[in-house]
Amino acid sequence: MADVADSDQQSFGLNGGTHVMKLAEDTSGANGTVGNLNYFTLTATISNPPPVLAHRYSFEGAPGTLLVSDFVGTATAPHSAAAAITGSGKLNLLGSNGYVDFPNGLVSA
Repeated sequence: MADVADSDQQSFGLNGGTHVMKLAEDTSGANGTVGNLNYFTLTATISNPPPVLAHRYSFEGAPGTLLVSDFVGTATAPHSAAAAITGSGKLNLLGSNGYVDFPNGLVSA
C-alpha cells in the first residue's frame, strides 16, 4: 500500500455512534474504471463531554445592589464599597479600591 502524503491527511471530529467510512478508492479497474471501494465501520465514543457553562455574571441589577448575580450557578459575588452597579448593565469601579470578589477557583483550578 502506498504511503499517504501529508497533504492528503485530514483530521476531523465525529459525534458518538456508528459511522461507515470509505477507506480507499482503487482506480485500477478495467479501462480506468473505479475498481474496489473499501469501507470500514467505526464506532466513535465520546471521551470528552462538551463544556458546560457553570457561571454567568451580569451587572444587570438595580442601583445600590450589593451582589453581582450568577445567572447559571449559585456563586454570587459581592463588590467592594468602592464599586457600584449603575442599573444600566454596568459596574463602576470608583477609584483604586473598586473590585468584585468573584469566588476562588473561577478562573484557575
